[in-house]
Amino acid sequence: FLLRLVLLFLILRIAALRRIFFPSHLLHLLLLLETTTIMEPMSSRGGGLALMAVLGMFVAVGFKFQRMLPTIPPHLLGHQAEFQEGLLSETLGDRLMDLLKEMKQFPTNAQDLSFYNTTHEHIGEARALSANGTCSHPYLIPSPDRTKCILAGRVDIARHFLKTGGIDNLREPYTRMVSRLLSFGTYQFDLGAYSLTSKLFTDDKFVTLAKKVCPSDKQHLDPFQFNFIIQVPGQTVATHVDGVYFWGATRFQFPQWLLAAMKFSNLFRESFIDQVQVVGYLHRWEPTEERKGRFVYWNKKQTEEKNKWNTPLEVLPIPLAGSAVDGSKTIHTARVYWPSRDPPPIRKGEGAVLTYRGDERWSIDVDRSSEDGSEAASSSSSPSTLTTVANYTTDDLRISIVYRARCFTDEEEASKFRRQITDEKQEGMMTLEQILLTFGSDLARRGLVPNDAPDYILSMDRLELAILILDTYVQYPISSSVWMPFNYCMAPRLYPWTRSVLKILGLCGSGL
Repeated sequence: FLLRLVLLFLILRIAALRRIFFPSHLLHLLLLLETTTIMEPMSSRGGGLALMAVLGMFVAVGFKFQRMLPTIPPHLLGHQAEFQEGLLSETLGDRLMDLLKEMKQFPTNAQDLSFYNTTHEHIGEARALSANGTCSHPYLIPSPDRTKCILAGRVDIARHFLKTGGIDNLREPYTRMVSRLLSFGTYQFDLGAYSLTSKLFTDDKFVTLAKKVCPSDKQHLDPFQFNFIIQVPGQTVATHVDGVYFWGATRFQFPQWLLAAMKFSNLFRESFIDQVQVVGYLHRWEPTEERKGRFVYWNKKQTEEKNKWNTPLEVLPIPLAGSAVDGSKTIHTARVYWPSRDPPPIRKGEGAVLTYRGDERWSIDVDRSSEDGSEAASSSSSPSTLTTVANYTTDDLRISIVYRARCFTDEEEASKFRRQITDEKQEGMMTLEQILLTFGSDLARRGLVPNDAPDYILSMDRLELAILILDTYVQYPISSSVWMPFNYCMAPRLYPWTRSVLKILGLCGSGL
């Protein structure tokens, strides 16, 4: 017993010297196991040594991850960001809320491909659906036509959030983490579809704020999209960059995760197109410590190596206020909204829909009539097959409208780019093979793939290639304030044997 306490003390001392810190509840559990006989096997000699081995594993992994904390690439720092209270008037805010309610139904953001078509939904990583119509791999989801499994369009975002726990350092099982990410909204690429939004996006105050973010030599705004984004309590916006646009490569040709990797790599910088994202908050509740939900972004150019993890900046979601950044080159996220409340019980691949029911009431509905429970809920679903899994009021929701415009020198340049979107035979269009070979050359230079076969990259398993590209280039920041910046509650998803260890340690609650 004394020997084990000495070993425990030495491990903690070494950890402290290495600046690795343990959650207090883990220390309490370890001491409990050493000083009681509640769990007889653990207080035996063999059990004690096993416990020390597990603890040593946590220390080693924590130290390893602290050394591997990513540095944000310099080209993703130091860009213009603007914030303005009162961007929207109360009257305009009320009218936008009325428009939101008229739209009535909002699918999850995982269904973004239902709003537009992409030439290459995947880069070749597609797998067959399992027998029950689902995708067993944690990063794959059913394709829009539900005929195969493909990487989620923003797997770069989901993968980082699931592995690290995001800005709030969440330590939760896979299903709960996924439900936090599945916020609701709509993508609109026809900005003239609603006269109200058309008027807003040409308002002098709105345009002036947007132009402050565009480069001084690219002051012609080319609006291309607006969204309504809705989070229910317990949900968040994971760390990400917005959809990236290049000359010859957009979301209409390639998966968005691939475009994000292209931006992170800086290999395609000559083709990058600047843009601006203006976010206006439509909810009327005032920010509180209970609700949280602050906008967070990384933009400081660090001068000290010891602060290489880059301290983020935070902005309160003040009603009717607005922010403007180029979200495709400024990494940003949001704190969990109303973190004391549970996220909705919705699953990956399950087409949940947030529906306005009138009288300021909202519900989340899913169609679980199929055997696998993964059919998408929609306005065409029979009411008898829909299951309501959560109810809210308008005051419960964090609601924003997002406007996006590209920055060009003039209308001629903007028109040239728009022709590329509608006609892939235009000059200067990139091909999937060209993009992968560009990555391949750089991966070979880094020694990550053989450099004696130029086309080796094209012969790789495409799922392995996709993960290699994500691991190599996409460097979203990780908090340096925790003892191990890794969501260990995700481990059972990849390594099933860890489930029993985590249950014994009591670290992840139910849902493992």
